Amino acid sequence: MAEHRINEIVDDINERSDDVRDILGLLPSWLVRWGTSIVFVIFGLIIVGVSIFRYDDVINARIIVTTSTPPVHLKAKTTGKLNNIFVKPNEQIENGHLLAEIENNADFEDVYYLKKKLNNLQLEIMPIDSLELIFPTNLKLGEVQEPYTNFISQYQNFLLYSELDPKKKEINAFSKQISEQLNQLRVLKKRQALFEEELNISEVNYKRNKDLFEKGIISRVEYENEQRSFLADKQQYESITSTISEINVSIARVQSNKIQSRIEDTEFSKNYYQTLLSSLQSLDNSIDRWEQTNILKSPIDGKVTLFDVWNKYQNTEVGDVLFTIVPQKIDSLLGRVIMPVLNSGKVKKGQEVIIKLDNYPYAEWGSIKGEIVNISEVPKQDEDVYSIQVYIESLETSFGKTLEFKQEMKGSAEIVTEELTLLERIFYQFREIFR
Repeated sequence: MAEHRINEIVDDINERSDDVRDILGLLPSWLVRWGTSIVFVIFGLIIVGVSIFRYDDVINARIIVTTSTPPVHLKAKTTGKLNNIFVKPNEQIENGHLLAEIENNADFEDVYYLKKKLNNLQLEIMPIDSLELIFPTNLKLGEVQEPYTNFISQYQNFLLYSELDPKKKEINAFSKQISEQLNQLRVLKKRQALFEEELNISEVNYKRNKDLFEKGIISRVEYENEQRSFLADKQQYESITSTISEINVSIARVQSNKIQSRIEDTEFSKNYYQTLLSSLQSLDNSIDRWEQTNILKSPIDGKVTLFDVWNKYQNTEVGDVLFTIVPQKIDSLLGRVIMPVLNSGKVKKGQEVIIKLDNYPYAEWGSIKGEIVNISEVPKQDEDVYSIQVYIESLETSFGKTLEFKQEMKGSAEIVTEELTLLERIFYQFREIFR
């Protein structure tokens, strides 16, 4: 009985297994059609996606965002204490404003007193006593002292020559001598004219007496007396004529000496003046060098920022950054990129640059865009890097936010050397594999 029951159960299971196999072996037609379509659609979407989504070829570098007029960092050019500090933090200053004085062996007030006098100076003739009132000898000028002493000496020489004027006195003496000789010449020419008339009369008498002598009317003694009188008059006339010639020669010689003295006077005056100008230029240059070494001045208009400067008499070392001047006017934005030589051949003008600033996290603020406008022709010596200038149109980010500008913000720069899609990237990889 039991055995019969078991056989019935086994037969029933076999029947059901055959039915299940029949059902499973027969797939519905709608599932085959739609399943294939869905697979193709998904594959098509993948192809479209990889052909649309960008996966650009980029070169990474560091960037500093600034303006076309960047901040100016002023460093100490000598070691010493700060004798004077002339500004306060965040003070608005103009170009040329004095910032600080570093310890030196000159008196600040004396040097700038001298500089003010030189700026207003016109090299003109004045009494020598007045020169010392304007330029006293007791100024404490340090390294400027020697050029200053030379300038005073040359100015005194110039004034002495102008006051004594030896050449002009010599010229005046020549002029007086010429005037006297001209007067003498006029007198002699009048005498010459009178003697010329007397000589003519004497010559007529001589010729008349000669005819009378030859005819025997007068004696030899009378004839010889008349001849002697004529020769005396002729000799005196020739003497006057000779004297006139000598005076003319003398006048010509004195005039030549006068011209020479005038030339020498001009040369001496010019030499003294040129020497004075040269000494003045040397003095100005010496003051400029003193300022460049010991005085810090602002080269632009802007706001002053103090670094590690706390009080007067603070020690400084050569190269210490003491002040930074931030430009008052913010003009066009620029980025300075330092790019390694590696792969630099791909970088060209006009390429896009994606900038992510350290001040503003990318995940929260996004990135800004720039464009390469200049690339240095050669890499920087000893560093193997190129300098790239990037123009930044605005600080509006890819997330639609506008960043607040701060000078010299740092960040990362992604230079887009080639715009590629993901599909192009895949083909490039296959091309590399099968090359």
